[in-house]
Amino acid sequence: MDLQRVYWSWEQTPDLLRPSAPAAAAILGMACRPIATDRRQDGQLIVVIGCWLPGYEQSFRDEAVQAYLTNALETAVGEPLVVELVDWPVGMIADDSPEVARAHELIARGGDRLFTIPPPSPLDSEALDDELRAELAKCESVLDRLLFARLLDAGLRPVCQYRIGAVRVDFAFPSARLGVDVEGWTPRPGAAQEREAEMLGHGWRFLAFYGREIYEDAAAAAHQIERIAGRRARR
Repeated sequence: MDLQRVYWSWEQTPDLLRPSAPAAAAILGMACRPIATDRRQDGQLIVVIGCWLPGYEQSFRDEAVQAYLTNALETAVGEPLVVELVDWPVGMIADDSPEVARAHELIARGGDRLFTIPPPSPLDSEALDDELRAELAKCESVLDRLLFARLLDAGLRPVCQYRIGAVRVDFAFPSARLGVDVEGWTPRPGAAQEREAEMLGHGWRFLAFYGREIYEDAAAAAHQIERIAGRRARR
């Protein structure tokens, strides 16, 4: 899986970037993480990086810094790619928080590998019961966790990383025989046809949402899932 491979390579990236762009490398290490990957039709890898430090974009505005970042991540991952920087899906940390002041102090001095700012979370896992906390722990990305939170808001209790035949889905609702995946970042026609056919053969319906869709409006996706799950459960 491309996103997992980028995760495994991520710790190298700030160190590879530091000689060319120390401020950007410091921000990358303390307050940025990959949130999604995708493939263009020509096979080129796209890596979407989310950042939660207010003002981070100023350090990446220069085209040379963007090129240094792309080169550093290409070296870490081991293939040509395109980088897209976005705000963290759950929002930024407060601009007046002590962490922001400390971050800017360290950035001015070239950063500190040991200083990181915890990313904002879509929900408090301690407020969940043991069963839901165990399901949340199976979510493989922040976009999955964001959709999980909105599904709870919609009154659903998803089962995560559920297998139906040869297919494993991000979220399942067994009583409704409904499976849901968060796929890539942008729409890819026909990408889910094989999985959809496999699940239909087992009497399940399959829904696929692309990552940007969840990023932009996870609540709308959750309500769509809730409507379909409700109809199917009542059959």
